[in-house]
Order: sequence, then structure tokens, then C-alpha cells
Amino acid sequence: MMIKGKIKHAKYGLKFKIWSYFLLLIIFIAILMWMFQIVFFNQFYLRFKEREIKNIGSILMREYESETFYGKIYRKTNYDSLPIRIFNKKGIAVLSSSILELSNPDPIDIILFSESELNSSNEIFHVVDNPSVEGSQYMVYGILLKEGKNEKDNIYLYIFSQLASMDNTASVLKEQLVIITMISLVFAIILSFFISYKLVKPISLLTDTAGQLAKGNYDITFQGGVYAEADSLADALNYATKELSKTDKLRRKLISNISHELRTPLTMIKAYAEMIRDLSGSNAEKRQAHINVIIDETNRLTELVNDILDISKYESGTTELELSEVNVTEMTENVIKTFSEMYSKDGYEFIFDCNEKLVAEVDKKKFKQVLYNLIINAINYTGSDKKVYVSLKRMDKLIRFEFSDSGNGIPSDQLDKVWDSFYRLTDCKPRPFAGTGLGLSIVKNILEMHNANFGIISAEGKGSTVWFEIKKIGQS
Repeated sequence: MMIKGKIKHAKYGLKFKIWSYFLLLIIFIAILMWMFQIVFFNQFYLRFKEREIKNIGSILMREYESETFYGKIYRKTNYDSLPIRIFNKKGIAVLSSSILELSNPDPIDIILFSESELNSSNEIFHVVDNPSVEGSQYMVYGILLKEGKNEKDNIYLYIFSQLASMDNTASVLKEQLVIITMISLVFAIILSFFISYKLVKPISLLTDTAGQLAKGNYDITFQGGVYAEADSLADALNYATKELSKTDKLRRKLISNISHELRTPLTMIKAYAEMIRDLSGSNAEKRQAHINVIIDETNRLTELVNDILDISKYESGTTELELSEVNVTEMTENVIKTFSEMYSKDGYEFIFDCNEKLVAEVDKKKFKQVLYNLIINAINYTGSDKKVYVSLKRMDKLIRFEFSDSGNGIPSDQLDKVWDSFYRLTDCKPRPFAGTGLGLSIVKNILEMHNANFGIISAEGKGSTVWFEIKKIGQS
């Protein structure tokens, strides 16, 4: 359980990290609340009041000298508790006391003209103490309402907004924030543990199941659940388990087949070597026959090892193609000529059908190996007439190769298996080539490297045709 052990003894688990992230988030939010509600609260309040009275001032300026102007000033002053004054340059009120309903002079009026002057933009904005109430303050906004012919004829609008004391409000907010922060921390701890448990549980189950897979147990199923990512991971692991199971079965089968293939020639070599030692050492004719058997079996071993190495290179993807333009018609003719010279005396007939020169871009050495293996396969499985048919056909953008025999054919349930390593059809007919059982598997790998289409057409009692198609780049 090495995988499980690594996760179990990790310094920080997923549960702890989720809990800590939630806690940090709550702390961060609490700090923001404290900063904005306590530290910057007074500044926010002043900015809010500033926007409020400036907005009122702009509305009154637009409606100056309209019928509703004095009514709005009356309502703001007497009902909204927002004193509004209109003065001339000397500080004399323009509006009568009957409109404003003011019985006594406001001390703010005096302070305004003793401490403040309009700036270059004809407005002022500041906070002043209220001399009539200790600790009370007013926010004052003044602006030029109407410009006269002379500066002394200018009319000015002043708005006074009393500021509330922030001390009591801040105290209430602090108490509330303490309670909210404590509740949030407790809630975050509980929620983080609950969420972390839900998130970690499927991962823990997947980890435990992966530990069984690491021990070689392929009869397992990974369970997801809770969230989509866990389901996707479980599906991927189940697929990987299925593929690993197939690979393991193929590995076992390959080892078994290789052991079987090696055992026979090794047994023959040992037996004939002992015969030379014990029986035919002094008999030149028998000794030579026995030596020939040893040489043949050694060649068979060498061929088997070479084929295994080729399969390993192709399937591992470590070999690369060396592509060049090849006259495949001429190459096929030469390969057929070689076999014809070797086996025509045994009654084998090779029939080649192609009426033009076709050129393709292939790896010359590997492509010749494909031709050799497919012709050998056709020789081994052809019928009693010993005829092997090879044809090349020019299609639209492809060249189609067909290798046909007149043998017993292949059962439909075995068509896909013929490409597997060490697979052989049950056939008692003597074969010119003993073979290693890797010929078609090598062909398959080489054709896939060339991005070629390939397949087998066969019916029992009617022979078989192995075909493949490669891209045509021209003809000569």
C-alpha cells in the first residue's frame, strides 16, 4: 500500500488545507468589515453627506428664479432640518425671516462670514463647529447662486447639514462586528470540516482502490460520486484498469508463447548436439546432417529473436520511418521473382497482376518486409493448387495491394485475431515456412506507421485475401 502510505503520512492533508482556506477567507472578510465599518466609517459618512448637499445645491441652482424655488428651500429648511441661507456679499439675508420661519439669528451665519471665503470656483466646502451646541458640527456648502453686475450684487447659496456623532454608532458597530466575526469563524470551521469530508471521501476511496490495483488486483471498480471531477477520475481509472488487465494478459500470453517457441529449437539443438557427441562423431555423413539441423534450428531462433525485437521497437514507438519515393511495382516484382526462383521447383506458382508502374513514399526496407511476410503467409495457407495471387491496383489517390491464396479460408470469428502475435490458424497442412507467429503482427505495425488502411477478406473454403492501401504520389 505504498500509494496509501504516501498520502496518509503527508504533512498537510486536503482536509486541513480546505479548513485553513475557509478560515483565512473568513478572517480576511472580517478584517475588511472592520476596516470599512470602523476605521474608514467616518470618512465614508463625510463623503456621503458631501454628495448629498452638493446634489441639493445643484438642484436649487437649476431651479433658481422658478416658481418652485422658494417652496423647496422652505421644505428643506423647516421639514428636512437642512438649513439653507441665501446671502449677498455683505452677509445680509436675501430671504425674509417669514419665509424661513427663523425667530433668532443662527450663529452659523456669523461663523460663515468670519471664517470662510468662496474659492476661485465660487464655492466652499468645509466642516465647522456649532457654537450653540458643544460637540456639534455642521457641514457647510456654499456656492455662487447669481452673479450681479458688481461683486457686491452677487447672490450666494449656503446649505448647512448637521453631522451626527459617530462615537455611539461606532461602538454599536464594533459590538455587532465582534458577534458576527465569532459566529462566522465557528460557522466556517464547521462548514469547512463538512465540505472537506465530502470532498476527501471519494479521493480516499479511490486511493484505497488504487492500492489494490498496485498489488495486481484487476477485479476492482473505482467509485466516484459527490462531484463530477471524482466521477471523471473514477472513469479514467476504470478504463486504465481494464487496459492494464488486457496488457497483463497479453504479457503472460507473450511470455508463454515465447517460452514455447524457444523450447522446441533449443531442445532440438541440445538433442542433435548430444547425438554428434555420442553417435555420429565419427560418421561424417550423419554428423553433417545433425549439424545442418542444429544450424537450421539456430537460424529459426535467430529469426524469432529478430522478430521479437522488431515487434518491441514498433510497439514502443522507438523506430522511425526513412521515407523515400519507391517504385512499388518494381519492388513487388523483384520480391515475387525471388520467391518464384526458390519455390517454382516445388510446384508453387506466383501470379502477379499489375499493368503500370506505381510510385509511393515508403520506408524501403520496412515495406519490403511487409511484402515478404504477406507472400510467405499466402504460401503457407494456399490450397493444393499452390497458387499465390498478388495484384496492384491504381485507385483515385491510393494504391491497393492484394495478396490472395486458394486455401481453406479463415472462420469469421477469427478474422480479427490473425493480426495478434503468435496467433496461428489450426491447419494440419505442411508449410514451407515454419514461421514465428509474428509475421502479420509485424505487418500490422509497419502499415500503421505508414498510415495505411488494411484488412482481410476471407470465407471458409474460398481462400483469403490480405489487402492494404497506401497513398500514391505519382506513376512512371
